[in-house]
Amino acid sequence: MRNRFHLFALGAMSVVAAPSLAQETARATETEGAQLEEIIVQARRRAESIQDTPVAVSAINRAMLEQRFANTLADLQGVAPNVVLDAGGAFGQAAYFAIRGISYQDVESSFDPAIGVTIDGVFIGRNIGSLTDFFDIEQVEILRGPQGTLFGRNTIGGTINVRTARPSGLEAYKAIVTYGNEGTLNLRASADLPLIDGKLAARISALSLSSDGFWRNEFTPQPTDASFTDVTAVRASLRYTPTADWTIDLIVDHTSDRSGTQGFIPAHSTTPLSCSPALSAADCAIAQQAIPQAQQSVFAALALGAGVPIAEVDRFTSGLNPYVTKPDGQFRQNIESSGAVLDVTWDTDIGTLRSITGWRRFEADPVYDFDALPVRLYDVGRPETQDQFSQEFQINTDFGLPAFNLIAGLYFFRQEYEIEATAGGMLIGLPTATVITNITGQTSKSYAVYAEGTYNFTDAFSATLGGRVTRDEKDFHTTILFASGDYGGVRCVAADMVGFTRCEADYDSTETTPRAILQYKFTDDLNVYGSYSKGYKAGGFSGRGQTPTSIGPFKPEKVDAYEIGIKSSWFERRLRANLTGFYNKYDGLQVDIVQPEPLSPTGTETIVTNAASAETRGVELEVSANATDSLSFNVAVGYLDAEYKEFGQAILVDGMPVLRPDGTAIVEDLSHFDMRRAPKWSYSIGGAYSAPIAANLLGAIRLDYRHTSETFTTVRNQPYGRRGSLGLLDGSISVSGSDERYTLALYGKNLTDEKYINSAQPIGEGSLTWEGSLGGFAFYAPRREYGVELTAKF
Repeated sequence: MRNRFHLFALGAMSVVAAPSLAQETARATETEGAQLEEIIVQARRRAESIQDTPVAVSAINRAMLEQRFANTLADLQGVAPNVVLDAGGAFGQAAYFAIRGISYQDVESSFDPAIGVTIDGVFIGRNIGSLTDFFDIEQVEILRGPQGTLFGRNTIGGTINVRTARPSGLEAYKAIVTYGNEGTLNLRASADLPLIDGKLAARISALSLSSDGFWRNEFTPQPTDASFTDVTAVRASLRYTPTADWTIDLIVDHTSDRSGTQGFIPAHSTTPLSCSPALSAADCAIAQQAIPQAQQSVFAALALGAGVPIAEVDRFTSGLNPYVTKPDGQFRQNIESSGAVLDVTWDTDIGTLRSITGWRRFEADPVYDFDALPVRLYDVGRPETQDQFSQEFQINTDFGLPAFNLIAGLYFFRQEYEIEATAGGMLIGLPTATVITNITGQTSKSYAVYAEGTYNFTDAFSATLGGRVTRDEKDFHTTILFASGDYGGVRCVAADMVGFTRCEADYDSTETTPRAILQYKFTDDLNVYGSYSKGYKAGGFSGRGQTPTSIGPFKPEKVDAYEIGIKSSWFERRLRANLTGFYNKYDGLQVDIVQPEPLSPTGTETIVTNAASAETRGVELEVSANATDSLSFNVAVGYLDAEYKEFGQAILVDGMPVLRPDGTAIVEDLSHFDMRRAPKWSYSIGGAYSAPIAANLLGAIRLDYRHTSETFTTVRNQPYGRRGSLGLLDGSISVSGSDERYTLALYGKNLTDEKYINSAQPIGEGSLTWEGSLGGFAFYAPRREYGVELTAKF
């Protein structure tokens, strides 16, 4: 603790001392650099300078996105400290995000995300679809820490706000063509169209992404591309301003994704079950005797019995090429996503009134060869539909008091989804057939009222107090192979599917999430703040649970969060430095775990349980500067100490705990595991230099380097989910005309061609520890990417 205090204190003294240093040297630097551009954010649901906002927030505008050649949110890795933005391995458009050690990875729509993603003010209610493809984006804001008061439930780790470009009222056209290695050909275009001068304007954007990808399927004599990209999208925005007091924005979009997936690299364990060091020898002996032998290595046993070489069964351990796989089946996404937003703002005498109406529909028909081997062990289909609707009414007012500001609102959210899972293969005794294994769905509703007011006691000192009351209701159903009956609130009756029961359950809760902030401005360029807030993530049901008890419900996850920060600018605002310290205490931490499926010698189930409590604490530093008119740089440093305080999991057989002779359950202590996607250190440094290189030509170069210390991408810290200490280098060189109508750029990502784990997916963790895992998959990140990009503006 003392070292952490010293770390923050050293940074704080540097930041506080800097303005006086800046005053002394300002005259010497008057001609050495331009002021940094002021960044306006919506971190408190109103427009204000990022330096005046008492929230830990990082903002990336359109120019920054283009300089980084960002295609999705995952391409913003390293921009903000203590933020991990991984793309889902098995599931297209899935976001495996973590902020300050709090992560989520499950793609089931019954499980709410821990990191909220909003697009144009509309919350995305599910994991898949959060990793949207970037095109014509105005700004991205990454808010660290729980944002429960103004952004609601399921922002317990933080919030990512994406704002698309709106019509400007000026005629303009833009086209970007990218050609790169692995057959990459990306096309982006936008048109800004004034329709009625000063009244009505439109903006149309389109996107096409295609590439062969980095992974090859060598099952057939002629290798095929396993991770190809095939995405098209279109967005249309309409802005109507009938008077100076009214702004009406209508935004509609559609995306079609026919891509493959990242390469599934088999890591199916070929070793027998071994005990966790956390268990005593006596408990180990009891557990090993109770656990059926088939649950120890069934995936590997089936594959080896079918003649698959042992090196192919566990390509990860064997050290074979991680960008080659040999599945006999298919991998495809088949995603259609559509949405609409109606955003209406009315400036009145009492304040600004706003209405945000959102609708989204998601349809997917993905197919996965979920063993990734040259025999048909386990093929899975997950056709799914999801609809969501949200309505928010908001008022921003000062009630005529210059020292006061209030933002308040009402919120409603409704989501429905249904998935019809199919499976086939030797694992379930169907080597050639495919059957429906379960039908799962849920209707969820959320109602909220919120308010947050800020009072400026003096020009320097202000206090903010706010709160939100949220009501959540969920109606859940699923079909499972289980006996009819009432199991403590989970009601099961005979289903139309022979041998199955349809189980139904409902859940509701009401939670209050307050926030208090104190802020003091020493000067216009230096302010400090401290805050306390509560956040929560809604409880619910495990969509892939196979017994009434594993279905749930699980309870809400809650956090008490404390944050202090210093925001400063100096050298006449040519340099900006922000320092943040935080401490979060989580109770009822929701953990998604994979365990042996009851009543099945070969199956597994993924469930969510309130298995843990945890604490996270750390320090974050962000610096950006214009050293000269031509040279700029940015630095982000994050230190994170994240640990489970309690994390226990009972050892189960057929859904029942394994008991000692005295009748007590054997519980494995998992608190020694590292929290998922929580590297202790992370930092990034970037620099850009531009200068005239010829008459009417401007040259520019940019380099970005980011580093993270070791982290794990799975809850149980399987070795195939370990990402070692990693450093990545990106860069670009560009030439543009003096009027910037045309720009030609060469770019590269992962220039040193590092091979590293992006994510991992267990498919049966055993009941004791990762040594006994049935196996799983490692998903490697893309290798070196490079190409050329031409941008034209008219």
